[in-house]
Amino acid sequence: MKPVVLSIDDDEREVAPLVPDETLSLRVVDPNSESLPKQLAEWLPKVSLILLDQKFNENADPLSIKASDGSSFVAHLRSWSRRNKTALAPIVLFTNDADSLKNEIPSVGAAVPLEGSFEGKEHLLSPSLDVEWILYKIADDAPSKIQQLVDGFTTTQKAAGKNGLSLEELENLLSIPSEKDWTANAKTELRAARAPISQLDEQTEDPFGPTQALRWLCHRALPYPGLVLSDLYAAWALGISPEALQSIGKLEATTSWLKELKNVEYVGPLQNFMGRRWWRAGIDYLVWELDKETQNQGSREKAWEAVAPGANVSRVYSTSGYVVTWTPELSEQCIADINICVQLKPPGWPAEALEPWILESDLENNAVLRAMTEFEQ
Repeated sequence: MKPVVLSIDDDEREVAPLVPDETLSLRVVDPNSESLPKQLAEWLPKVSLILLDQKFNENADPLSIKASDGSSFVAHLRSWSRRNKTALAPIVLFTNDADSLKNEIPSVGAAVPLEGSFEGKEHLLSPSLDVEWILYKIADDAPSKIQQLVDGFTTTQKAAGKNGLSLEELENLLSIPSEKDWTANAKTELRAARAPISQLDEQTEDPFGPTQALRWLCHRALPYPGLVLSDLYAAWALGISPEALQSIGKLEATTSWLKELKNVEYVGPLQNFMGRRWWRAGIDYLVWELDKETQNQGSREKAWEAVAPGANVSRVYSTSGYVVTWTPELSEQCIADINICVQLKPPGWPAEALEPWILESDLENNAVLRAMTEFEQ
């Protein structure tokens, strides 16, 4: 049977085209229906994803004990889950208004309202709203995101079983390559990444583990440069531009270095959810191999010619002299000279992640950002 997506929405016509019917089944429940409690009690234990419409009550009293919108209804779902000791599938807040959450305060960064679209900032807002993710209904990749979340949840369910998720099960779930020179380091970094290990023993049932694992991937592991790295961070670590990394990735694996690069790419659940990701331990190993080749060849440029013949590496960087910068909204930006950058220390930033940097020019006349730095006034 196909996995079921439960949509709590007052307009099925908006939702149905976004759920791939070749691979998924859709069940739509009207939040204003009198039979809502009965329908939810029937379907919540059976589904693999919950799409929760943000705006389903035009005339709701904001002080009513009834939910006035999707984000307030989340607490009702969590309460039902606790009372019935029944796990919920991942909850996705679903909206066609990109500015509908502009007054929400992100979980990471300055304690000020978002003041704009949530697109690209989903991982910053989702923890504040107690949901696994937020989706824009009219985004081009909405169907793909829905499919990936369902696939990620069902895969995690199979890995965890009924007794929670063990560290070994999580290692297998994330597809950490075995018997590589950097495998042990990757597993050590996984232990430091505050992963949601929930298995107590073989007999104790824990139905909540799969959703917690997916939440960890969405909120911490994938968005921040810690356990895995984005293309921008991988390129910086290798001392090249993102464009050069793209060209290297297209090369045929004719050397041992290029073959290892293929193994370093993250291929676990949600592997393309936020763009390509690379195991940080694997990238560190490739940098070490590159350093050895540089000593043999006499220069970094010749080392690149040896390990990746045909690659378009026109410029190399030193990681001690260049850093990855972030925008004031905490989105990855570019590789820049460290002398024109300042290190940020945003509240809520994961301790296991590399701390972000920001261009000095972005700090001008911004007292909130300056308060998150050690920049001298």
